[in-house]
Amino acid sequence: AVAAEGVEDLAAAAVWGLVRSAQSENPDRFVLVDVDGTAQSWAALSAAVGAGESQMAVRVGEVVVPRLVRADGRGVLSLAEGVGSGWRLDVAAAGTLESLALVPFEEGERRALAAGEVRIAVRAAGLNFRDVLIALGMYPGEA
Repeated sequence: AVAAEGVEDLAAAAVWGLVRSAQSENPDRFVLVDVDGTAQSWAALSAAVGAGESQMAVRVGEVVVPRLVRADGRGVLSLAEGVGSGWRLDVAAAGTLESLALVPFEEGERRALAAGEVRIAVRAAGLNFRDVLIALGMYPGEA
C-alpha cells in the first residue's frame, strides 16, 4: 500500500511478511510488488521488476519505492527555551498520538541525596507497546 491508501487485503500482509523473511535468507531472489490493477500499471510491471528493487508499488503506471531519508526535525518535539532542566513526554489528549509533546517537568530544587541514593543522567529511554496503549487510551489494565 501507499501512504495515503488503506489496506485492502489484510491477509496479503501476512504473505508480505513471509516473503520478506525469504528475501532476507535469499537476497535478489524475491520481489514484492503491489499493483493497483490498472492497465498502465500492468504495462509498467516488467520494467519495474527489472529495475532491481526488492519492494515497490505500481500506481497508474508510476513505480513507487520505499526509501528512508533523514527527516528535518525542526519543530518536532522541540524544547521551549529557558524553562527548567526537567522534561517529560506527555500526550494531552488520550486516544491519539497527535498531541505528543515534551513538557516541562519541575521537581523544584534538587534535594540532597540521602545515604544509598545516586543521581543519574538519562541519555536515552525506551518506549514499549504498553506505553503506546496507555497513550492511546487503549490499555485494559490500570495505567
